[in-house]
Amino acid sequence: MLRFTIRDLLWLMVVVALAVALWANQRRIGQQIQSMTDDAIQLKRESKAWENRARALRSDLMTGTNKNTNVEFIPDGLQYTPKKSN
Repeated sequence: MLRFTIRDLLWLMVVVALAVALWANQRRIGQQIQSMTDDAIQLKRESKAWENRARALRSDLMTGTNKNTNVEFIPDGLQYTPKKSN
């Protein structure tokens, strides 16, 4: 017959508490990594959109046409509006 002392139960509680703390910490780290990954994907999409807008604006300014954008010169600089794609 197995006999457990109070010391054995205390050691078991310590081991279980450490295992639960390690599991919770790993889960939290995984969630943070997923959140950062989602943020990076969103930033990359926004960056691509701004690159496309800048490319269209540069093209219009270099050629003197307004086929991609509506560009108006105002006293404080430029007023730029991308044309809606159909």
